[in-house]
Amino acid sequence: MPVYGIDGSPGPADLHGLWRERSREGDPAVRERTWTRANGESATRTVDIAATDDGVTLTSTHTSPSGKSLTVEASVASDPEAGTLSVSLERILPNDKTWTKELELAMDADGATLTSTFTRPSGLTVTRTYAANLDQGGLSVEGSVSRTLPGGRELLARHGQSPITA
Repeated sequence: MPVYGIDGSPGPADLHGLWRERSREGDPAVRERTWTRANGESATRTVDIAATDDGVTLTSTHTSPSGKSLTVEASVASDPEAGTLSVSLERILPNDKTWTKELELAMDADGATLTSTFTRPSGLTVTRTYAANLDQGGLSVEGSVSRTLPGGRELLARHGQSPITA
């Protein structure tokens, strides 16, 4: 099925001859798309979304015409009573190396704390923590950044990055 624009003209993919067909099938919570190039090569993307008791999970797999895959797994969870929100993201590259990102947000009547942890395939971990406090004097924000190598050795912060105050 060709891709057409709103006015019925060929879409950009048709004009460039890259993708000439795409299809969607199945359950709305599981979406699979296949694109076929003019030369007959095809790529696919499968997305699976599921509700959980406290949030949602998503798994997305992209497969190129050469057969290499990239997978993204994400989850979001919240606890309104505790005032917390958690987000987790993992990317699995075609060479089986992974990137991860974790976010934790905690809120209360006095302010909020956000912690972000990012880990590269090399094992380098970067953690950022920010705290915002609201009191009679107004809003104050403080933050810190730490970098840890795979062996546990901490890197010194770059000039002006840690601590952060406003």
